[in-house]
Amino acid sequence: MQEPETRYQQQPLDTSWVALPPELADLSDILSRNTHEIWARGRIAEGWRYGPQRDDFRREHPGLVPYDELSDSEKAYDRWTALGAIEAILALGYRIVPPEAVPDAAPIAAAVTEAERLLAAQGRDPHELDAALRIPPVVLFAGHMVDQPDRVKPRFPADRAAAVK
Repeated sequence: MQEPETRYQQQPLDTSWVALPPELADLSDILSRNTHEIWARGRIAEGWRYGPQRDDFRREHPGLVPYDELSDSEKAYDRWTALGAIEAILALGYRIVPPEAVPDAAPIAAAVTEAERLLAAQGRDPHELDAALRIPPVVLFAGHMVDQPDRVKPRFPADRAAAVK
C-alpha cells in the first residue's frame, strides 16, 4: 500500500501568472480576518475553547483568540488562504469589482418595482420582467464546511441547490 503522501497528488489551480491588482489588497486583508472568524466560530460550535496549547482530547486551541491577537505566522496562514482564493477566482476568469465601481442598485430596484406594479395594473403577470432582467446567480464557496450544524438560517438553502448546478 502506498504511503498517503505519495498517493495524494495535489492539483491546485495554476495561479502563478495572476497579478493581483493593488486595489484588492484591502480585500485580502478583510478576507484574511474573516477566514479566521469563520474558522473560530466553527471550532467553538464543535465544542472547542481557548487553551494555551493545542489539545485535541480536551478540545483546546491557542488560536481561538481575536484575529489581532494571532501570531504573525497564524495571520500569514489566513492571508495565504485569502490570497489563494482571490487568485483562483481571477485565474478562472472572474472579475472582482470594488464596491465603489458598482452602481447604486436602489434606482434600478425602484424602477423594477414600478414596472411590476404597472404590469399588475394591466392584469398581466408582474414577473414577466424576470426573464428580461435575469441576473445570473453567482455562488462562491471557500472552505470545506457548507454550514455549521446549528446554523439557524442556512447560507444556501438546500431547496435552491438544483438551480445553481
